[in-house]
This record gives sequence, structure tokens and C-alpha cells, in this order.
Amino acid sequence: MLTVDLTVNGPLQDVLEVLDSKPALLRACDRARANAGGGPIGCPAAFKFPLLADLKLESVDYAAKAMLSGVAIGRIAMDRNLSEGNMALDLSRSGAHIQGTARFDGIPTKLDANFSFRPKNEPRAVYRVGLTLTDEARRRLDLDIAPDRVTGPVGVDLTYSAIDAARGQAGGDARSAGGESRGS
Repeated sequence: MLTVDLTVNGPLQDVLEVLDSKPALLRACDRARANAGGGPIGCPAAFKFPLLADLKLESVDYAAKAMLSGVAIGRIAMDRNLSEGNMALDLSRSGAHIQGTARFDGIPTKLDANFSFRPKNEPRAVYRVGLTLTDEARRRLDLDIAPDRVTGPVGVDLTYSAIDAARGQAGGDARSAGGESRGS
């Protein structure tokens, strides 16, 4: 077994491009990768190659971990931007996990995303987002549903599962976050 440990340094966009060069380790995150900014970062990466004459990619074990700061992704959802991201990236042969905080269109947001590189009976990506929407934030995002009944901050937890490139499934929960809900 040959083990190679290295650190990829540079702006986030450059590091993601290196990690996504053949064999395209980050292909599940294409949209985010294409619009990403932030860094500079150092991303330790490890590769383990069996000493075989006919080496196939599925025989290579790899991993990378990085703390990302200042992450910005343009038009991540609803044509809105993600900024000021501070996230942990954990990359392995089976997929990637990203967890941390950022601002979605200026709104403080908690993020947790899992990407499967070889999904069989699971979604290729699952995004979990938690944020609190004020009256002004709901208006700005065109989510001001029943403004005569709901006022004040509303805590929102959303989950989106990307089944494939054309299909997804979403679910969520909203609760009063100190605001007042007017009954019917």
C-alpha cells in the first residue's frame, strides 16, 4: 500500500477545483462549486493506493478535511447568495459532509449537507437548513404567507433531498421563535 499525504492550499475555488479534477471527487456539488468563493484555506488530503499493476479508481482510498471560512456561494437557492460561511468539510471516497454556519441573503443560517458520490438507494444529496425569519426577512424572500396571522420571528427547519438531477423532495417545520401567531 502506498500512502500519500498532502495539503492543498489556496482560495476555496482553487482548492475545490483541485479536489474535483479527475476523478471528479466533488461532482455531486457542481452548482455550489461553480459559484464558490472564500479562503485561503489549507486542505489536508490523504490517498492510499494498493500497489497493483492494474489499478482501478475504486481501489483508491482517499480523504480530505478542511475548515472553511469566508465561504460565499452565489445564487445557491432562490437566486439568493450564501455568504460569511464557516464550515467543516469532510471528504471521503463515499461522499462529502459539510456542516457549519453562514448567511443566506443576510439571514444567519445553520447548514448540514451530505453528498453521496455513489448513491444506490439513497438521495445523491441531502441538505438541512435552519434559520429564523423575521417579518422583514419573510417579505424580502417572498415567504410572507398569512402576514395578518403570523408576526415576529419564525424558526424554520428545512430538509431537501436531491434524488437525481431532475427530482428532489422537500420537507420542513416552522415554529414561533418568540413571535406571536394570531389564531383563526
